[in-house]
Amino acid sequence: MVEKRIMFLDLEWDQPRKYMRGDEKILEIGAVRLEGDKKTSFFTFVNPFQRTKRKTLNMLRADYHAGIERAPVLDVACRQLISFAKEPDLIVIWSDNSKFMYDKMCKVSGITFESPVLIFQDQLALDEYYGRKMSFEKLLLSFVKEFDPSKAHNARQDAICLCSLYCRFMEIKKSVTDSDRLERLLEINSNPEIERIDRIRRFRGKPVTDSDIFEISEFFHLQCKSIFGFYEIETGYSRWHMYMKGGYVKSLSHNRGSRKKHSGFHMHKLKRKDAYSVLDYISRHDAAFGGVPLYKRCE
Repeated sequence: MVEKRIMFLDLEWDQPRKYMRGDEKILEIGAVRLEGDKKTSFFTFVNPFQRTKRKTLNMLRADYHAGIERAPVLDVACRQLISFAKEPDLIVIWSDNSKFMYDKMCKVSGITFESPVLIFQDQLALDEYYGRKMSFEKLLLSFVKEFDPSKAHNARQDAICLCSLYCRFMEIKKSVTDSDRLERLLEINSNPEIERIDRIRRFRGKPVTDSDIFEISEFFHLQCKSIFGFYEIETGYSRWHMYMKGGYVKSLSHNRGSRKKHSGFHMHKLKRKDAYSVLDYISRHDAAFGGVPLYKRCE
């Protein structure tokens, strides 16, 4: 028996306006190919050949060692996607906007997929939620355990989560009832974790208190402790010292050495001074840097 091959596709693009107008530039392509129980993933940045807003790059977590300026142009990236996809039986994307950008990608690059395209948000609205279109993030928080909201808006991660969400709903669809649908809808809309994440994200660009700093650090999976005059941040790969003034970050220094060393700190130039953006920067910096974790260097 031949297994059905499904490709889950996510695109990230520059969004200079609230509403789609057609001149948005694709910046990331992420995909997952599902064959039976086997999953393989694909990701590439796309060189837009134009200046991209810092806000957009921050949202994509692509402003450190991202390599967008060295990434392939759209038609080259699309040929890589075709080679990865191997003509799937079905392409699953999330929303109408994603479908709009998918059609634009195919037209601009000249790629052709004969596969039908399923807009999963619309399908869920018809099958599960009485015609109401649900938030991708709300559904992931409720149904996909591996979803990490601090790493959202990465095309590879979102494609992986879309695949998991699709598989989860294929499992529960067989036995669902109207009362189950209504109960699930009410549960999702009252999820306290969603409220917590929204509140933390509202710290972006604003002054913060001591307790706010600890909460934001936890959101980005950072260890934070207050030392007289500064905060010490540990990522698992390195240590940072963050100095505050008036609710904003005054300066930031970094040490890649072992826990035992208190010298060797070097200053980092800050593009933004709010604690949310700085802690996000620390998280992205060390995720890109990798290297040997601190605990192994101390053995």
